[in-house]
Amino acid sequence: MIKCANAVTLIRMACLLVLFSESLGAQDSASSPRQPTGGLPPAVKEPTRVLVKAFSTPVHLVVDNVASSGGLAAGVGVDLGLKRPWIAKADGVYSLHDYWSAEGVAGFEGRRAAIEAYGRLRNLPRISLYGPDAIDDDDKLAMYDMREDQVGASASYRLTSWLKLNGRTEQQWIDLKAASGTDALGIEDAFDDDYLMQSPRFGRYEGALEFGIPASVGEGFLQGLKTRASYGRWIDQEFSRFSFSRVELEAQQRFAVFRPKHRLTLHAWVSSSSADSGQVPFYMQSTLGGRGHLRSVREPYIGTDGSQASLRGYDTFRFRGQHLVLLQGEYRVPIWKLFDATLFYDAGKATAERSELDLSDLQHNYGVSLSLMRGLHTAARFDVGFGGEGVQLLLSLSTK
Repeated sequence: MIKCANAVTLIRMACLLVLFSESLGAQDSASSPRQPTGGLPPAVKEPTRVLVKAFSTPVHLVVDNVASSGGLAAGVGVDLGLKRPWIAKADGVYSLHDYWSAEGVAGFEGRRAAIEAYGRLRNLPRISLYGPDAIDDDDKLAMYDMREDQVGASASYRLTSWLKLNGRTEQQWIDLKAASGTDALGIEDAFDDDYLMQSPRFGRYEGALEFGIPASVGEGFLQGLKTRASYGRWIDQEFSRFSFSRVELEAQQRFAVFRPKHRLTLHAWVSSSSADSGQVPFYMQSTLGGRGHLRSVREPYIGTDGSQASLRGYDTFRFRGQHLVLLQGEYRVPIWKLFDATLFYDAGKATAERSELDLSDLQHNYGVSLSLMRGLHTAARFDVGFGGEGVQLLLSLSTK
């Protein structure tokens, strides 16, 4: 079954049209060697130019994901237009699935150093929770609503051209309740222990190293390596029973293969969490499935070639656990002017025990995608995933 609401589909098509017209208007041939030779029909071109302008003014339209399970959300953003390297901006968006978010960021982004303060209010209704032995969508354990508030600061410093140090500290408030507007089992009935439904204030403290090797000149075989290693502590500041640590390792390597502009991308991600007592709360565990990451404000994640999706043949947040591993491979080819096609394969799993963090019993899926390119970067990417639970449709929009 294809899971894609008609209203959300219309929004996605409008976004693609805006991005397409914006790319058609690009004139920087030095940074964008794949410029189109034609344009949109006159009856379409002018309305789309108006839309493009609406997305680029100081007070502008915003299309984003509140969370990957909520579909695309639309709203208004404000950029104060400070002189670089200073930034100050805010936005608020609402989705047709009743997800909403309000976020503000202010800071300094220099060539070597950056620091920013941020705050976010986010509402995430009807999040699915599956049991550890679930094998299909009928094994859904429960559904819940989550309200999340965050304030924090992040900083980075580029030690060399290939090594960057990142740090983050934040306060996080989470409020859980039974999912509204659904006949699914409420989250309060899914656990025997009432304390699992308690959601304290967390303090998060994290450090990370990013290591990267730039691509070879032209069509050299090695087309860039990106790696990230992080360690974080989440401290329960109310009940002193939910604190935990998390280590993450991530790497992406691209290769130029077979023909010019044909690209092979390999991506791996490993995450392992350790609770001070008991288990990491289910609402703070790492997840796999769809575009499924409940990440913080402007939190780095490398992902694959133009997408941060995980197991694309499964529903969002389909698998969750204290430990997970994800392996992805993609082969991208240019097909026409600004468009690329990609074949992809994903394999991964989430487990409760670190001893099970290996390459056995992985969940698998495969699929194809169509990407709209802005120069050498992916402006929009539409993935179709098979081999998991039905057919999954995913749209990724770049913020670059």
